[in-house]
Amino acid sequence: MSKEIMVTTRTETGKGAMGRARKNGQVPAVLYGKGTENVMLYASVGELDSARLTKGEEVTLVLNGEKIAVYVAELQVNYMKSQIVHLDFCRA
Repeated sequence: MSKEIMVTTRTETGKGAMGRARKNGQVPAVLYGKGTENVMLYASVGELDSARLTKGEEVTLVLNGEKIAVYVAELQVNYMKSQIVHLDFCRA
């Protein structure tokens, strides 16, 4: 059974906006895939911590009630704090 992660879309970009999001418990992410437009996302720190994601792992994103099969293309971690700081998802 695939792990499900609830995500929301985001419109803000830039260092300041991402810092504010991380302070509020959100992790910025991007969903991309061949033939589709990139979608900027936020995922909850709590959900990501419980999911314990690894690079290349297949997961299901839940975006506005729609389930999207993806895999973790890139996972950036702050090793000093052991926190995920950014994710790249690719459509499966």
